Amino acid sequence: MTETSRDAILARLNRDFAQMTVVEVRAAMLSRVPALVVRWPLRGYDAVQLAAALTLQATGVSTTFWASDANLVAAALGEGLRATEIG
Repeated sequence: MTETSRDAILARLNRDFAQMTVVEVRAAMLSRVPALVVRWPLRGYDAVQLAAALTLQATGVSTTFWASDANLVAAALGEGLRATEIG
């Protein structure tokens, strides 16, 4: 990778991160995790990520979920999120 390519990617990441919303790990958000791992073939932290996105969506924030894991994207879609597989 050239320095120019690297710098362009880093600049894009900074713009992307500026548009993201941080969801704090709290008991209410974590309470969603058990049901998600029962419904979907998810690893533990994947279920936490999905629970965070669902918590954010429940507050009325427009939420798009991106992941490189096909199972996680399928679960997000199944839970009613807009989701995209990247990778």
